[in-house]
Amino acid sequence: NSYGVDWFHSIHHNATGKISDVVRYTLVLYEERINQNTPDWSGEADVMSEIIAKNIWQGYRTSKYISTGDWSFLGFNLGVLNNLMMPGELSEATFHNNPVEEAKLRNVDFLHFEALSIYKSFLQYYDAGNWGFAPLGGIIYNKKTSKPIDGATVVLHPSEQTYKTDNYHNGFYSFPELQAGK
Repeated sequence: NSYGVDWFHSIHHNATGKISDVVRYTLVLYEERINQNTPDWSGEADVMSEIIAKNIWQGYRTSKYISTGDWSFLGFNLGVLNNLMMPGELSEATFHNNPVEEAKLRNVDFLHFEALSIYKSFLQYYDAGNWGFAPLGGIIYNKKTSKPIDGATVVLHPSEQTYKTDNYHNGFYSFPELQAGK
């Protein structure tokens, strides 16, 4: 509030309190007026939250996405969103208590996909054009065991760009800034 910014966004990764290999969705919350089910920044924070939730979900391929008010979802207002003098929201991209998701969250390039999703959301919301590049990412699995492969080399043709998967047992690869097209 004291810096006079136009928008507030807080990035988080969720947890349920116990290990779960099932829970893995994207959640974006905006501040809601207590007991009114009305966004504090109606037509702004709620709209942006929907855009961000969908873009993170598309980038991370979680099971689903939810965009809603904090009061409706939690039964209380989140402190980080209280008394904002600008629109804002809090994103929970995925769950770090899910072992598969936690392994991916250890990879900085995976987190880059989250940042790109949020960046894309701001471009969309402000109708500020396209970013001029196309991210590509995925997970390499062992065909026999169905487990992600550590240390696999992925080669993108015809540019011959390479990516070597990490050793966190997630098989994640990324080419974040390809020229848009085929």
